Amino acid sequence: MPVTTSISVSIAFILPSLGVGGAEYLSINQINYLHQHKYRVYLLVLSPILDLLPELQIPPSHITVVKNANAPALNISSLKQSTTIVPQISRFLKQHQIHTVFANMPMSHFFMRCVKVYELFKWKKNAFQLFCYYHGMQYAAYPLNTMGKKVFNQANSLLAYFTDDASIFVSKAVQDDAAAFFYLRNPHVVYNSVPYKIASANAALRYLEETQISVQNNRYVMVFPGRFHPEKGHLFFLKALTKFIQTQQIKPSQLLLIIIGDGKLRTTIEKNIADLSLSNYCHITGYVANDLLLSFMQLSNLVVVPSINEGFGNVAVEALMQSTLVLASDAGGLKEILEDGKTGFVFEKNNEQALLQKLTYIYKHFSTISSSNATQKGRGLLDKTTIYQAYESRFTLAQQMQQLLNLTNNKKTGIKKISS
Repeated sequence: MPVTTSISVSIAFILPSLGVGGAEYLSINQINYLHQHKYRVYLLVLSPILDLLPELQIPPSHITVVKNANAPALNISSLKQSTTIVPQISRFLKQHQIHTVFANMPMSHFFMRCVKVYELFKWKKNAFQLFCYYHGMQYAAYPLNTMGKKVFNQANSLLAYFTDDASIFVSKAVQDDAAAFFYLRNPHVVYNSVPYKIASANAALRYLEETQISVQNNRYVMVFPGRFHPEKGHLFFLKALTKFIQTQQIKPSQLLLIIIGDGKLRTTIEKNIADLSLSNYCHITGYVANDLLLSFMQLSNLVVVPSINEGFGNVAVEALMQSTLVLASDAGGLKEILEDGKTGFVFEKNNEQALLQKLTYIYKHFSTISSSNATQKGRGLLDKTTIYQAYESRFTLAQQMQQLLNLTNNKKTGIKKISS
């Protein structure tokens, strides 16, 4: 069980939005876990984007949306709103007697630092611990390529020096990315977790039947999950897949790529599929419920995660949990999740030849396996138990929450469950 002390305090999570994304899902899982284990937990959202609101288990009275804020990212528009947002956050903290804050992503980091300064000037003291949670390769994705960005980054770094209590990173890669450009107090790597759930292929098979897509006759099924964003590598992978199909002389009846996700890049991806003559090989589902995603992983022969930039890679962990074979790039935290040739296969990011070599090896091994069961095809390449144990030993929600709660317990403070 999590560590506790005699001091009962309230915990708050600060998020820029509740849009569909890895950081949002992670935070929701953490909030629900704390609520289930009788901790007093609250959520403050800095924009009106609330797509994932139904996923939360805490009472509505524990959820606050900042008024008159409409920018879910740290930019000029959100900075202009700081004079109205900061006092609202301060009132929220005081109302709920918040003592521990997990601020997620750069926008939340900045505003919570401003709140600490605001409270110091107003009340001559700070009443909360600030844990800044880093989820992505911020500087790799958004380089400091203008003087304005550099000046703001220096000012924000100085602010962090005076206000942050600790910095939490979802991977060593994310920590290294930030450390090169920003002040970090008490840095800790806490790997993301995935709530335990083992699916069956039945839901995915029903979906395909309803959409009249066949996976009979040993059709090789690849699943590509992830939001449609340039850093996820969709266009790179489709180009490589075209060469793979041509080289191996694969017919549409022999291979199916199921692309799970959505986003602003969808039109571009659809055009790319058509231009590369891949329409008969590919199917886009759009966003699907997590249960269906896991079912597709169980159905698949291979989950592909060819990211160009990736802070961690939750879908790779979900594939491990389903004992499914994964082919991923070495971008960011992915190489910290998978051990090449043991728990999955890893290739150099953005390297088409490296991807093709690994994909060809995996596919050729599949072609030597005689099995009519779609859920078992290709599973003999790596040990299924070893794949699952990679999840169980490192990426469970209970392990992650134990680490987080240990970080918040020190000589000055502690967290205790509320009375039942």
